[in-house]
Amino acid sequence: KGLSSHPDRECYLRRQAMPRPPSALLVEGGERLTSSALSSLGWYTLDERKVASRPVWRHAVHADRWLAVDGEAWLCQTTDGLGQARGMLQLSDPKCGSPDRSLMPWKSPREHSATGWTVQPTLTCTAKTAEELAAAMEPPEALHLKSARPLPLDVSVDCLGWYRLSDKRLCEWADL
Repeated sequence: KGLSSHPDRECYLRRQAMPRPPSALLVEGGERLTSSALSSLGWYTLDERKVASRPVWRHAVHADRWLAVDGEAWLCQTTDGLGQARGMLQLSDPKCGSPDRSLMPWKSPREHSATGWTVQPTLTCTAKTAEELAAAMEPPEALHLKSARPLPLDVSVDCLGWYRLSDKRLCEWADL
């Protein structure tokens, strides 16, 4: 007999230690995502708080974005919706200890629709280490800024080109 028909199945499962949640998660991929779903992609770090007695991850760049469970699904959501049944990305597998362990597909809100979800088979959530997160957050030594399409007239092409990392830090955000 398999484990599912074993009379002590529930007790057996309770005795199993729940694996530690990963210290970082990377949410990436997807196709034709809405702008709010796009802003939910990226790195998440394990937070000390819990929602519905489950671990929660905070976006490493957008501090108002979270990955949490609402009891019915894992959701990428904003701070004001934390733990509620609303979000920009959804994984309908609430029994999974953390979203990186699920085999279910992620979903995103349907474009131009107030209701409904679109399955995103190429969207993934992967467990990462703190070291991998730190390496990903390191700025590149150089970057090349270019445009794949013609730019609007109000955008300067003078900004395009190669940029080298400077040892100087900006203290204020510039409105470009």
